[in-house]
Amino acid sequence: SPLECLMQFPWLNGDNALYRSRTIELRHFQNYHPHAIWTWLAFKLAMEGRQVAVLEEVTCRINDTAMSVSKSKSYEQAYVPLFRKMLALNPPQGIARMVGRKLSAAHHDASVAALAEGRRLDAWKQHLRSVAGQGGLRYLSYTRRLMT
Repeated sequence: SPLECLMQFPWLNGDNALYRSRTIELRHFQNYHPHAIWTWLAFKLAMEGRQVAVLEEVTCRINDTAMSVSKSKSYEQAYVPLFRKMLALNPPQGIARMVGRKLSAAHHDASVAALAEGRRLDAWKQHLRSVAGQGGLRYLSYTRRLMT
């Protein structure tokens, strides 16, 4: 299941995909999500039931550097809105639960980042959202860090 796999691993990126223009239209590439362009596209395509073929051979190599966009603050902040957009498409219940867990984790990460920057009120807000979300009780013990 492409949706279930996507919840485990972002299987689509800009260097490893080919599209048939008669089945994948320009509209699929519009209204992209910053810093998660390929994950958002993969989610939309899978929600539409598009067929995905996977090759068992390496077709690209991604290099991680100190200057990678994935290490930027804006990248970290991209995932709460992404997961909300995913939930707005009303995915199947099991997928919605998985996205909900990812949303809670993203709120937790945002809380940790806010606390590290000294923004305690934002840290509390994000923490409460993480705990209130799907599977969020796992972040309850983090509360003690906000209280010190």
